[in-house]
Amino acid sequence: SGITLLMAVLAVGAVLGAVMWCLTAKPVAPGEMPGVEPVLQLFAFASSVVWMDVLANEAVALMESLGITFTVSTGILGLSVIAIGNSVGDFVADTAVARAGNPKMSISTCFGSPLFNDIIGLGLALSAACARTYPHEFVAELSPKLYVAWAFLAAALLFSLLMFPTYDFKPPRWMAAPLFAFYAGFLTLQVLDLTHVIHL
Repeated sequence: SGITLLMAVLAVGAVLGAVMWCLTAKPVAPGEMPGVEPVLQLFAFASSVVWMDVLANEAVALMESLGITFTVSTGILGLSVIAIGNSVGDFVADTAVARAGNPKMSISTCFGSPLFNDIIGLGLALSAACARTYPHEFVAELSPKLYVAWAFLAAALLFSLLMFPTYDFKPPRWMAAPLFAFYAGFLTLQVLDLTHVIHL
């Protein structure tokens, strides 16, 4: 039951906490770290991943409930509110890095972070799906909407690939206009399709 699981989690957490306290209670010299530092870092990373997953699931559930309450399509919410909210963290971090005098690192993070999420997310999901259907083939149907999304993504990436090196990774402000135009065009087409004005 739920109470049994909660008690088991609390017991395991108490035991691990006591073990960590015993291992880190001994004083260390200034500038040194306890020998269990790699273990602590691993636990901190795993805990961060779990919390981000929990928060992401709750945010999606909240958006779905709001969509049902106000009769707004969950697809539109996903393309707008959830997508923007998912990018706020990267926006703040990349802006801080750029203002600190590292424009190349900031721009690399803009592309590297979503790329890492896509590769790991799609890789793990496809691996799990293929493992479930093995030895049979895993068949996936691609919606025409995906081809539209890939077209806009390819256009934005090619534009960035040409312009950022041209300006030594210090692009002028006007470069934001075409990128916003790409997103606005993509969002407009998707909303028109979700509202059945057009069919992609």
